[in-house]
Amino acid sequence: MYDKHMAQTSDLAAARATIVAAREAAGAVRHLAWQHSGDELGAVVRELDDLDRAVRAAIVAVTAEAIRQGGISASQCRDSVSWLREHAPSLRQGGSRAVADCAAVVAAERGGRGLALHQPAHNEPAEPPTPVEVVCEAVLSGELGAPTAVTVLAEFDRLRSRLRPEAHSTVAVALTQLGREWGGAQVRRLRPSLLAEHGLPGELQADHDTLARAVCLSTPAVEDGLTTYRLTLDPESAATLEAAIGTLSAPCPDPVTGARDPRPASRRRAQALIEVCRRATAAGERLPNSGKAALIVTVGWETLRSALHGAGTVVGTTATGTLMAPETVRRLACDAEIIPAVLGSGGELLDLGTSVRFFARAQTRALWVRDGGCSFPGCGTPAHWCHAHHLVHWADGGATDLANAALLCHRHHDIVHRDRLRGEVHDPPDAIGDRAVHWDLSPGSYDRAIRGRPAA
Repeated sequence: MYDKHMAQTSDLAAARATIVAAREAAGAVRHLAWQHSGDELGAVVRELDDLDRAVRAAIVAVTAEAIRQGGISASQCRDSVSWLREHAPSLRQGGSRAVADCAAVVAAERGGRGLALHQPAHNEPAEPPTPVEVVCEAVLSGELGAPTAVTVLAEFDRLRSRLRPEAHSTVAVALTQLGREWGGAQVRRLRPSLLAEHGLPGELQADHDTLARAVCLSTPAVEDGLTTYRLTLDPESAATLEAAIGTLSAPCPDPVTGARDPRPASRRRAQALIEVCRRATAAGERLPNSGKAALIVTVGWETLRSALHGAGTVVGTTATGTLMAPETVRRLACDAEIIPAVLGSGGELLDLGTSVRFFARAQTRALWVRDGGCSFPGCGTPAHWCHAHHLVHWADGGATDLANAALLCHRHHDIVHRDRLRGEVHDPPDAIGDRAVHWDLSPGSYDRAIRGRPAA
């Protein structure tokens, strides 16, 4: 399972002599490089890099063997880190902790078998490698450095309980490959896509719901006439912002001379955000004269229907590639001008009547009059800050008409989707506060009601 080159010689003295010769050859290269150029120098760098990877892998392997045999605990060094710093002085500059931690994992994984390559017997069934075996093999083959391996293992430990058990090895391989190509800093960026594809039901949504609670805008800090804000957004908010300011922040060449826009991108983006705020302020309590900024998301039909697995993907803006949790896509499909490019199981685009999904201006105006504001019990948010919500979700075949609509503020819109709450329109309004919409606030009431509906 491990690098076969480690088992090609049984003579450690001969191997050490070869190491000394390789070190001397590497030292000579710097005196000879000036005589060559171009592709030849590139080839030398590649060979030196291969040698360096092999050396780093060997250091981990030797340290793991010293741990396994008890040599380090029997030495005068207090731990593996100090042992490494004594015998590998270059690691005093940094990296000794990662090498020691990685070696400890390798030693524990190999146990009493030693670090020699294990070849299964002819009739021994081949089992998929465990996640730890995947990472150890990558380290001992030189494909993965110790610091990146430690990051990969830590990230997998964070994900382990949130993944379907059969996907553990697949996820470990994906994390290892990303670490090998891009380093440990990029490993955590794979988490959303791994949860979308291999996570337990609702795990990606749970992450995004947690991130949504961290959204904040600082109070203004004024210095020398300039005001500074700190804005933190979750994936949904960031994608919505990028869709809103995308067109407005594009460079505008001079209309007369054609000269390029002199404004840097940061200034264009700030001015675009201010323009969006100006337009919202100018609209006041009136219905907007123009459509909302379009946020285009590709999403699988089964993902949209189940809201448990998979994710939608933002396209067409600077937020392209951002993943949207499935329940978030369902919620946005109520009223925000999100355009779900719904895909079938074969990736084909499905026509699901998106042209009649949005509530018309006349319908929205009627909802303002009927509901008066947010229809959620106890909420006083005015109508012009509310969304038109499909009581039977659009993704579940709900009609875009007043009998299937209710006004909800952004916060209660989130809660209705999060807790899967059912609402009903009473015509005439019920006697409880003369509300037109009655909400069943018991969690899961929507799902219980939708199961009783005939299939579309």
